[in-house]
Amino acid sequence: MAVNFTIGGKLLYPLTSPPPKPEPKPDPKLIDKVVSYGDREVIVTVPFPDSIEMIVVLRNEHHIAPDTSFKSKKIISIQLDQEIQKQLVLASVEKPAWITGGAYPNGKKADFRVAYDPAHPLHNGRVFLNRQLADDLPYWTMRVEFSASKAGTCGLVQLTAAIEHILPMFHVEKLLGDFQLSRVDAAIDCIGVTPIDLIAHIPKPGKRMVYIGDHGKPESVYCYAEKKQPNVPPKSYSYKTTGPLRMLLYERRDYLLQMKQPPTYGNCPVTRIEVPMRWKKNRPLLTDISLIKNLFQGRRVAYAAAVANMASKGWQQYCMAALGAGTSGAMFTWVPGPGGKYEKAYLTSAGDLVDPLNWEKWDVGLEQAGIAALIQKAFAQS
Repeated sequence: MAVNFTIGGKLLYPLTSPPPKPEPKPDPKLIDKVVSYGDREVIVTVPFPDSIEMIVVLRNEHHIAPDTSFKSKKIISIQLDQEIQKQLVLASVEKPAWITGGAYPNGKKADFRVAYDPAHPLHNGRVFLNRQLADDLPYWTMRVEFSASKAGTCGLVQLTAAIEHILPMFHVEKLLGDFQLSRVDAAIDCIGVTPIDLIAHIPKPGKRMVYIGDHGKPESVYCYAEKKQPNVPPKSYSYKTTGPLRMLLYERRDYLLQMKQPPTYGNCPVTRIEVPMRWKKNRPLLTDISLIKNLFQGRRVAYAAAVANMASKGWQQYCMAALGAGTSGAMFTWVPGPGGKYEKAYLTSAGDLVDPLNWEKWDVGLEQAGIAALIQKAFAQS
């Protein structure tokens, strides 16, 4: 049932009913701010790392007993290659129950899954090893993928223990010091709202993709940056017409229920604001994760009902259309007068929930996710 909100005696348009209070309550260390809107409160967390991918080339100097003889680089490389292949076969056979997967039959790859907690079977990381050649010399890369927010400090201890089991002849601490980031998804949770309650802005907006849930409301919103038209026809119909993904909003409660997992805060809705970042070159070190640029630069997320003094049903419909089609698409639904008024209010909305200033608490999120402790372990060997 829709509920009318008033702030300062001014009527705002009806939104979803006030949600249940989060149960359990969020960890106070994770809370950045609490914003009140009439009889509704929205809890905004500090930014934290969600998905992380990192990669390292396994080298002789990472070995617990590196070969310091006068052998040629080629011989040392071949010896290390053979040692890794043998160890991956052993690690695939003799492993604890919380590690699954193993070496490929061709001996050139291995894929291990690491469970953080048996009570949450979907909370797992991945350790992928790949044999490659450069100048006819074999070498191995290790790629580690995990969700820092799901793993937490205990899960990351489990993950490093898995690396030690898979390759016990390598110093995990030295590997951590050389891991390079290939992907980081920075996230902020807005507890007490659904995507339909929000207005989202990104720099140079392009297409948007919206998934509508069974309840008939937006459940996930993908915000892509503008993509320039190609000068010549693409060579394949698989050519992507969307620009890079700049921000994602999705309802965590609905997602977890669909995955048969208990929602983090009970029946209270949680919209996760997620900004993905990928590096193909000039990758930063894991140990420099606190120094990466502000991933929320140019992004703004506002509580729609607080934007303008508009109680009309048209304003609510406009916000819903703008979620999927953007303001230019939403303009076609209304006559020029009201449509222009709605567009101005929508485009000029500030980020009362999320804006670039939220990034100032990035270090707090790294600490709560256990990444800070992981980096300290790497520095212990530097």
